[in-house]
Amino acid sequence: RLKFQTAAWRAILYSISTVLGLYICSQESWVFQPKQYFEGYPHKTTFWLKLYYNIGFGNYAYQLVNIFFERRQSDFVQMVTHHVATVIVMLLSYVLGFTRAGVMVLLLHDCSDPIMEIAKSFVYAGKQMLADVFFGIFAITFLVTRDYLFPVFIVIPLMRYSKYEDGVQMPRGYGHYFYPIAGCLYILQVLNVFWGYLVSRIRMQ
Repeated sequence: RLKFQTAAWRAILYSISTVLGLYICSQESWVFQPKQYFEGYPHKTTFWLKLYYNIGFGNYAYQLVNIFFERRQSDFVQMVTHHVATVIVMLLSYVLGFTRAGVMVLLLHDCSDPIMEIAKSFVYAGKQMLADVFFGIFAITFLVTRDYLFPVFIVIPLMRYSKYEDGVQMPRGYGHYFYPIAGCLYILQVLNVFWGYLVSRIRMQ
């Protein structure tokens, strides 16, 4: 029962965050336009973007601390690495003003989370057929958002568009702070590919 309640509660929280992110991004013209993440930098960050950022940062910071108090899973090291990398990306991108790219990173990593928790909820409730359906939806969502959209619209165009016309790395005079963000994004991509492989293997069984 406790596992069901935990999964259901997480499903609700993740769903609210994801729906909020989808709504906020639907109001912006630069979504899935990598060049515009940096064009005209620095940008003014709206109240709603800040709100979504704070929710996302708080969520991953909480998960990073909480994971040390939960029963350790087989992918404990990967999860800690993922949470550390995400917190660094969110913190530095906010401080340096790369909030457009940061919001996209957050949204693409949010989309599959509530679906997975819904699938877990059905497992704990003894509804295996519904659990299998939602796990299938989760698998497709994960592979599309994290293993396709994330590298194509974030990781690959990152270095190309994050420079000024004279080739200097943004932000001018502080470009060296950008490289930890890039490094963490590459780490996230490696983890996404690793988990994508596991998800695909489980789904095929």
